Amino acid sequence: MLEESCREIERLSGGNYVTVALSKAGREVVGMYGHRRRLRKAAKKVVREEEQGCSSPMVCNLGVFDLVVVSPCTANTAAKIALGIADSLVSNIVAQRLKAGKSVVLVPTDREREVETTIPSGRRVRLRCRKVDLENTKKLGKMRNVRVVGRPDKIRGIMKDVD
Repeated sequence: MLEESCREIERLSGGNYVTVALSKAGREVVGMYGHRRRLRKAAKKVVREEEQGCSSPMVCNLGVFDLVVVSPCTANTAAKIALGIADSLVSNIVAQRLKAGKSVVLVPTDREREVETTIPSGRRVRLRCRKVDLENTKKLGKMRNVRVVGRPDKIRGIMKDVD
């Protein structure tokens, strides 16, 4: 859902101040798919874990954000959030936001038994999500102040509630 997430960031950045936070792995994947320039152009600010660390100043200033969205929320990040692990920039942002009693929106990649995705070569492939990843997505949906949505284009509807 990286392409769909980038498209949504572009749409939302028209009337909103959008900050993108990338974990080390997230930056690698964004680069593999050729979206670095696209994100820099759409977002007002891009915060990278390798520059800021896992506990960047951004984490301490989460109160200034009206909404925190993780899209796409990979199986790895979903597992960390479900288990309370905060060892990357993204998982730490979510942990601190929830500790402050604020909501987060997650768009998990592993939400159905089988998903179709595009690999960096542009070829479409079908993947079978692991049982543990599907269980973690269910756990996220039961967590207080966590809203799980199935697709990035659902974020716009949530933004209307925030305004």
